[in-house]
Amino acid sequence: MCEPEQPYSIEQAALTLGDHLSAVGVTSTVLVGTSIGAKIATEFAANHPQFVRGVVLVGLPANSSPDDLIKRLRSLRFVPKKLLPIPAGYDKDGFKGILTAAHNYEAETTLPGLTMPTAVLYGVKDDARSESIEQIVGELEESRFVTVPGGHFLASDNPSALAQEIRAMIEETGL
Repeated sequence: MCEPEQPYSIEQAALTLGDHLSAVGVTSTVLVGTSIGAKIATEFAANHPQFVRGVVLVGLPANSSPDDLIKRLRSLRFVPKKLLPIPAGYDKDGFKGILTAAHNYEAETTLPGLTMPTAVLYGVKDDARSESIEQIVGELEESRFVTVPGGHFLASDNPSALAQEIRAMIEETGL
C-alpha cells in the first residue's frame, strides 16, 4: 500500500474537494458531509462561499479532549481493518492520522464563518452531538439544528430523514 505524500489534514482535504469540483465543472453546489466529511464541508464552505449555496452537516463532531482521542485510537486495535472506512491509499496507521487530524480541527472556530443556509443534523443517539455546535448554529442566519431518530451514521440509520433534509436544502437554495 502506498502512503500519501503528506499527513492528512482537513484543510488539505477541503482543497482537494475544491480541485475535484473545479475539474468536473461544478460552479455551485449544496455540500453534504457526514462526521469527518462534515468538517471537510465546513472548511470548504467557509473558505469558498462563492461555490457553496447550502450545507448539510451530519454528525459534525465537536472538539473533544485529548483523552477522547487516545481512547479512540486505542480502540482501533480491536476493530478489523475491513470494518473501518479507510480511504484509498491509507492503511490502518494512516486512518489513525485521519482521526487525529479530525480531532485537531476545530469546527467550532470555522462554523461561525458560514454565510450560506446551513443545516446541522444529528441522530438522537449520536455521541458526537454537541451543545456548543447547537448554540453556534442557533446564532447563524439561515441555519437550523435538527435531531432525528438514529445514531452517528444517519445514512444507514435513518436514510429517509437524511434525504428529506438534503431535499429541503436543495429547495431552500433553489439549486
